[in-house]
Amino acid sequence: MLIQFFKRFFHRDNSELQKAVLSNPVLLDVRSSEEFASGSVKSAINIPVQNLNSNISRIPKGRVIVAFCRSGSRSAMAVQILRKNGFQDVVNGGSWQNVQAVITEMKKSI
Repeated sequence: MLIQFFKRFFHRDNSELQKAVLSNPVLLDVRSSEEFASGSVKSAINIPVQNLNSNISRIPKGRVIVAFCRSGSRSAMAVQILRKNGFQDVVNGGSWQNVQAVITEMKKSI
């Protein structure tokens, strides 16, 4: 019953993320290096949000970017930073587990 409560009231709309995943996006993990080392989405690049401005050149232009972290807070900050630096197609994927779950689910449906 508790799980149903959380699904109903804390459900995350992943439609934008699902669309982004179809476009072969840049997967950007903005957690710390230590957090990244403990697990992340396959093929993600790690640039901690506090280092993003000074590492903006590492991010390929012209592709959709999916930013993610532990909960979605740091990735929301990363989205703002990226947009201020000229990146247009940027999606806040929320937690890395959410991004991984969407990718896994979409692979099953192909």
